Amino acid sequence: MQKLCGDGGGLGDTGAMKWLVILVLAGCGTAATTSTHGDTLSSIPSAARNALERVAGGAKIEKVEREGEMYEASWHVGGLEREAAVTAQGKLVEMEEEVASTQVPPVVRAAAVARLANAQSIKFVKLMTGNYEAEAIIDGREHEITLAPDGKQIEDAEEDDDDDDDGDGAKHD
Repeated sequence: MQKLCGDGGGLGDTGAMKWLVILVLAGCGTAATTSTHGDTLSSIPSAARNALERVAGGAKIEKVEREGEMYEASWHVGGLEREAAVTAQGKLVEMEEEVASTQVPPVVRAAAVARLANAQSIKFVKLMTGNYEAEAIIDGREHEITLAPDGKQIEDAEEDDDDDDDGDGAKHD
């Protein structure tokens, strides 16, 4: 490796390599603090761990990740996915439970089938608010709608930036 400065006053091979390693490591540290990354139950604050274990109710937590200031976990119960998000202090912020379509109110199922026409299957997720998300793939694109227990569609203010190009009322990812 050549010296970094051509006049002989630069860093030698060893000095250049040390700086390169330092820069690479510094870049990795910055990226890790600004992105979502996987954790383990033992690596998160104890209050968050205890809250996630409590809501999982003895089920094996399969995945834990930090997203911003939240700790999210997922697990399965009876083959259906469950997800929860808690703060570092252990406050439950979000809970989602996949439910069998037979457990969804008939009016919600009917509204989902009507709104997500041409879906081969619809996955239902019960939110901690009591509302339901209906998720489907239609023509290779993911679609999701949120429905109240009475079957009326809920407009998600934070998710309004998703385009509804075809006017079906469903978000498209």
